[in-house]
Amino acid sequence: MTTPNNRLALALPVVWNSPSAAEALWSSIEDAPVDFVVLGLPGTQPVRRVLDPSIAAAALQSRHPRLRLLVALSAEREHPYNIARRIGSLDSVSNGRIGWLAIDRDAERTAGGSVWAHAEPGSELTADAVAAAIALWHTWPRAAIVADRTRGVFIESEQIRFADHDGLFRSRGPLNVPSSTQGHPVVATVDHAAPGTDLVIRLPNTNDAPRPAGIAAGAAPQVWQTVEVPHPADDQQLFARRLDNARDVQAGGASVLVSLPAETDLAVVTAVISALAGAQPSRERGPEPESLRERLGLAVGGALTDLGKSAYAPAGLSSHTEKNGPEQRSHIF
Repeated sequence: MTTPNNRLALALPVVWNSPSAAEALWSSIEDAPVDFVVLGLPGTQPVRRVLDPSIAAAALQSRHPRLRLLVALSAEREHPYNIARRIGSLDSVSNGRIGWLAIDRDAERTAGGSVWAHAEPGSELTADAVAAAIALWHTWPRAAIVADRTRGVFIESEQIRFADHDGLFRSRGPLNVPSSTQGHPVVATVDHAAPGTDLVIRLPNTNDAPRPAGIAAGAAPQVWQTVEVPHPADDQQLFARRLDNARDVQAGGASVLVSLPAETDLAVVTAVISALAGAQPSRERGPEPESLRERLGLAVGGALTDLGKSAYAPAGLSSHTEKNGPEQRSHIF
């Protein structure tokens, strides 16, 4: 017998229509039994005023620190070093409540492939970007921050290592932010799994499609099925049917991600949460909000053992020059 699944996530277009209305909406989500919110999910209804998802995440975290967010960014447009730095910084200030939704295509680019890798966007490019980002997130381990007054050492810099990623993307590192309290931020992909993927988001047009290759029910990575709902003012019957679809997903034991329309308001969010999460309490475990990994029951992202050598050699020896020559000293990513 399949065990019903009450996990619920929301996807919202990155748009501000009214600051006061947005404040009420996000406050209600922050206090609700919602596992995470996706900013910038592909396929959300087009809107005219859209913010970069990472900028929106920074603004939201400053006012609603208990939110857990997945930020959609594409390697078609962004170099993995930039993605890793932005997501890593957001993860640091949120104390582990940020993840990266690695999407294959950037809606702002209409042609030409990746500007960094000279390769066509798709699952292979995304998988390589994920591998590069995960390596970069582990180049500066938190354990290197020792704050040892006796020795007069704040950071044991020899623990900071090069990523030395050389695939479709090239990224040496190291990153300029320490590793996450989560090990590394949660990584999600769309309709396919890459090595290191924690979540797979299945878009609405894959409702009846087979599971992505290599993903079995109940196995890692977690699979979340997207159900897109209209505004009830536009089509009340379709809104009700889509909520029924979402209940069916939950009844089948799967996790559901509800994609909300651009005109989403507090009433719509309240109706969705009430229908799919009911009166269930938030699963917070204490006064400090859970990290995204804790909330989803995911293991901490473990340290990598196949990174490059120390980025900071002992005095008088530059490992950077030794390997790549002095002409490469200025290469920061």
